[in-house]
Amino acid sequence: MAVAHTTRSAHPTRDTVRPSRTRSSASEASGSRALLVITVLALITPISFEIGSLYMLPSRLLFLFTVPYLVVQTLRGAYGRLIFTDFAIAFHVLWMMITIAIHHPSQAVTFSASTALAVLGGYLTARATIRNVSDFQFFAKFYATVVILMFPLALTESLTTQIVLANWINALDLSGINTIRDVNYCCRLGLDRAQVAFVHPIHFGLFASGPVAIYFVGLRNQLNPFRRTVATLLIIATCFMSVSSGPFLTAIFQVMLIGYMIITHKYAGQWKLLLWMTAGMYAVIEVASDRFGLYALASRLAFNPGTATFRKLLFDIGSAQVARTPIFGWGFHRIPGMPNWMPSTLDNFWLAQAVSYGYPGFISVMAAFLYSMIRAGRGLLQKGSDLYNARVGWTILLVSLLLSLSTVTIWNQLHSVIFLLLGAGQFLFLTSEPDETRTADQTPDRPRSRYTRFAGERGKSANRSTPGDGQRVSRSR
Repeated sequence: MAVAHTTRSAHPTRDTVRPSRTRSSASEASGSRALLVITVLALITPISFEIGSLYMLPSRLLFLFTVPYLVVQTLRGAYGRLIFTDFAIAFHVLWMMITIAIHHPSQAVTFSASTALAVLGGYLTARATIRNVSDFQFFAKFYATVVILMFPLALTESLTTQIVLANWINALDLSGINTIRDVNYCCRLGLDRAQVAFVHPIHFGLFASGPVAIYFVGLRNQLNPFRRTVATLLIIATCFMSVSSGPFLTAIFQVMLIGYMIITHKYAGQWKLLLWMTAGMYAVIEVASDRFGLYALASRLAFNPGTATFRKLLFDIGSAQVARTPIFGWGFHRIPGMPNWMPSTLDNFWLAQAVSYGYPGFISVMAAFLYSMIRAGRGLLQKGSDLYNARVGWTILLVSLLLSLSTVTIWNQLHSVIFLLLGAGQFLFLTSEPDETRTADQTPDRPRSRYTRFAGERGKSANRSTPGDGQRVSRSR
């Protein structure tokens, strides 16, 4: 993970830092926060219903109306210029629809439409509604609030085995309205595995782990450390109620990166150092272990070591299928040779993309995530500014998602949540801030001349400034 920063480590204040400037008026404008709130609430509403023969979720019904409009507006440039991630997501959706039509022609419309709505609905909603750092901070606060409010529901479910929201909905006895069912997985550590509003405990845990970094880091200049620490602990506790090792380790991984950021904040090459340290430690594990390094780590960190063994077997079966059908994948068919006692899901989002849609489908979605992480580390931002904090928090989130999605298969609401989180930071590629900050004593005594020899340079000279002492800017990739 590479995050660019300046050599100046002091946190800027409102008195010394000029507001960030954006490169396009489209990205500078604030998005529709009402649509963002409605979308998140729709994603956590645990009901389903049918319209004719179509299976519907609140979020799917919402996206049915919003996605066509958002696609048109995005192509018009209403949310800023088109960027690489937009093209990668568009290709992924197009290739996914082609492969579904090949393998499931009788269900091509319903399968491809529902999956495309899940991907585009989450991603484009974020692109349209999170268009500056203020929108990002609002999202971080709202997302964290939603997760914290889920804590008493998750705690009750873990202690009593009763899914509170589902029971409330069932008590209403609404005709045609269904809710999530209890998966009845065996408890761990004496706790029932909470689902709260999702079809699976892992899905709930992954959703609950999301706001850790974007809240604690992204709101450093808005909230005091005590408030951020308490809220973050509640978020982690909520995630823990799923009693799932993947999501919980995702939250802990974010905490570790945050701790590293705080400890090494004065070191200009902190993220390059982390990359080299991580590579070195993994090399040691790979050499010292008699198994694949990632598998060795997973088996030791999982709540149930047997889970890691099971996932390793799934990985081997899935990889063999990808080798047999590398271009158009295998669709949603059960993989040949898979034992009857094994479920058809692969417990690995990245592997599932390769198996279902072939290498093109996998590479396109992986490229969207990798490009976002790498591109986020480029450009010059004042260390400690709102934009810098948003970028660091979002990059930490993406790194954690990259790892956690290798332990879970996602569908329905969580599918949209993941792409909502991916889209939440795309505004960073359409905005910038001044290369330097100016304090009152650095302001020239006499005003600048508005006149230049060349009219074309007037705008340039107005924005040109001289860095103050100790404000040498460095780039880290």
